[in-house]
Amino acid sequence: MECHYERTAIEWRNQVVTDLEWTRCREQIKVPKGGGGGRWVEAEGCPYIAFMKPLRQTASREGWKHLPIYEAAREKIAYDLAFEVGAPVPPVVLFRRSDPLTTKGEIEHACVSLAPYPTFYNLQHVVKRYRKMRRWPNWRIARRSLSRALPLHWWIDHYRGVKAKNYVWGEGPNCEPRLLCIDHAAAFNLKMGNCERMRVPSEIGFEGSWLDTREASVTADRIQALEESQISEIVNRIPDDFMPEEYRAKVLQFALERRERLKEIMDERLYRKTKSTFSSGRCIHLGGEAIPERAR
Repeated sequence: MECHYERTAIEWRNQVVTDLEWTRCREQIKVPKGGGGGRWVEAEGCPYIAFMKPLRQTASREGWKHLPIYEAAREKIAYDLAFEVGAPVPPVVLFRRSDPLTTKGEIEHACVSLAPYPTFYNLQHVVKRYRKMRRWPNWRIARRSLSRALPLHWWIDHYRGVKAKNYVWGEGPNCEPRLLCIDHAAAFNLKMGNCERMRVPSEIGFEGSWLDTREASVTADRIQALEESQISEIVNRIPDDFMPEEYRAKVLQFALERRERLKEIMDERLYRKTKSTFSSGRCIHLGGEAIPERAR
């Protein structure tokens, strides 16, 4: 099962628009539907279910009321970038709906996000159950995954705080359990201004040593090692009907500019009161705990 998931992840990275026909199936867990809505779907030929979104066009969050926000395209670009740097984001592929658009305002252009586990729940559930994250048996695995996801989150989802409901834990027989970062519909938000100093909310349980800075540095190094041609290929292969060329150019510029100063952004988010930083590569002090210098 795990091998099949890895193959599917590679296939969806290489594929832009799915050729499968996805139809509604039973709801798995309640997930944030967002302004555009969404539903659980399945397709013949795929052993996994997926979450399809958006169902309808939402008002632009960027002040451009005459434009849609191209949620499906943002989700696809976010996954493809995550795949390249090893960040835990579920596979995403674009989907042109052919099913009846029965609800007023529903749109044709959507994406499907793979759900590879028979059992999964979001981190919000874990926080409520265990109170302290260290009491959770899967804490160490989740900590590693979350630490790998955060640099990607701060690169492309800069205006949002880190919310427990946007991290889903999956497990099941013959499956390697993992934490997945979901919901990148508002990534590359070009009009939100500078929100870099937004702190990590305590709901996820960042009490000092929660963040593994060495894992975070691995992802940050991979992001900054991406060639401009790689990022451009990922952004510009999105079809015009999912995101027009002029908007793709803005997304590409956004990604390139923030990639160059990613570690400074991470410093601003987490280490405002210390001289030890991601950008310097020196020993990082987090919650009073000294963590050895990251591997170069």
